[in-house]
Amino acid sequence: MIFDVSQIITNAIPIIIGGAISFVGGYISSRRAARAQIYTAAQAAFIPARVSAYQKFEEAFETWCKEKNRESCAAFYRAGNAVCLVAGDETCRLVLSMLEFVRKFETDGINPDFDSIALVHIDLIKEMRQDLLTYPVPQPVKSYKPLNKSSRR
Repeated sequence: MIFDVSQIITNAIPIIIGGAISFVGGYISSRRAARAQIYTAAQAAFIPARVSAYQKFEEAFETWCKEKNRESCAAFYRAGNAVCLVAGDETCRLVLSMLEFVRKFETDGINPDFDSIALVHIDLIKEMRQDLLTYPVPQPVKSYKPLNKSSRR
């Protein structure tokens, strides 16, 4: 039995190309499926977390507006910190602006001007709404290296 090498190569090339194409196609579709799962998980996690944090912030703001005391200030700070953990950068910046009114009241006794705080609050509500329409997509960390105890000082 004599093998014709050119015939074997001619028959093998379509098989090799077909296998390569199916491998690449499978790889691409699995990457897309994984990315879709990440988007879905991010949406499922961030939207309820943001809504909850924003509701607590608004409740704390309302309480602080009615009763300016240490407890309401502390609750407002806590709610603001929680918002900054889940919010976008601009929302967090506006929350910190709101908390600055509380800090000035608490440290200097300066009661904020209604128009000033209302303008910041309106911008904040707009940003919160925008945050609810978008969500961050987590990126996998390539390598995580925890801080050693000597570098935490």
